[in-house]
Amino acid sequence: MISSPLLQEKNTTPRSGWYLFLLPLFFWAIALFAISDALLFWIKGEAKYEQNILKEWLEEARVFRKSLPELIDNYRKLISRDSTKLGPPQDELKQMVLVRREEIDQHLRALGEPPTKIHPDILPLFPTFYEIEITIAEESDRPIRWASGLPFRPEQCQVLEYMIAENAKVKLYYQLHAYDRRRSIEQEKLSRGRWLFLVGAGLALAVTLQSLYSYFRERTRFIQAQKVNQAAAFAEKEMLAQQLVAKAAEKDSVELRSQMYAGVGIMAGSYAHNIKNLLVRPLDLLRRCIANKALDQQTSSMLGEVENTLGAVAVRLEQILNAVRR
Repeated sequence: MISSPLLQEKNTTPRSGWYLFLLPLFFWAIALFAISDALLFWIKGEAKYEQNILKEWLEEARVFRKSLPELIDNYRKLISRDSTKLGPPQDELKQMVLVRREEIDQHLRALGEPPTKIHPDILPLFPTFYEIEITIAEESDRPIRWASGLPFRPEQCQVLEYMIAENAKVKLYYQLHAYDRRRSIEQEKLSRGRWLFLVGAGLALAVTLQSLYSYFRERTRFIQAQKVNQAAAFAEKEMLAQQLVAKAAEKDSVELRSQMYAGVGIMAGSYAHNIKNLLVRPLDLLRRCIANKALDQQTSSMLGEVENTLGAVAVRLEQILNAVRR
């Protein structure tokens, strides 16, 4: 079966160019995801580094040979025993709870008042702690709080809040830099954000231009291919038209030839019929002559041969007539 370009042209539909936009965006998204940590560290790396130092300081600093998470765990265990009514008598248990609570309070005080004496080589610059608050899930209405008593404003204060132990959250109000230094850092963050925005806008513009270029290039290729298909379809139409004309001419030629053969057959039949009619009288005369006994034997033999020949001619003419009549 021969495939027709005309049918191919009917079944051809323009391919969507959306994939030309989505494919570069997909690769750019993967690249952006791969460098997202580096970008976040570049923007907020200093603040994150400082918070990690503070977390390590809160979790590892020891005043009473125990760290803050260990003191909180011991305190929670005593609270659980108090709620289940198990262990030592209630008065003694309450006294132990108060002692553990006082230990945590003293630990917070020791952390907040002279921070540079505990870890002088680890803490960044000279931090100022305004308030440290420990909230335990079992006693959410009775947080353990240490306050420095120093006045502070929210815009000059930083907050660190995270789960320091199981069901225990610490909230630290602090300031690591002077106000001017903090404003400088914020300006640097804004500048980095602008640079990132410009770089992102440039990349987005580049991706858009590349996608548009790819789309229009693909569109041009499709239009050219469509024109080629149309030209091929037109050429095939012309070829089919020529084939139809040739077939029509051949059909006319065959029909004319058949008519000619039919005419020749009719003419041959007519001639054969006329010749046969002409032979009727000579054959009759020959039979009469042969029947005459006055003729000698040689003459009778010759007339018999003539009769046989004319009879054979008559038989052949009869065959021709039968063939023509079919």
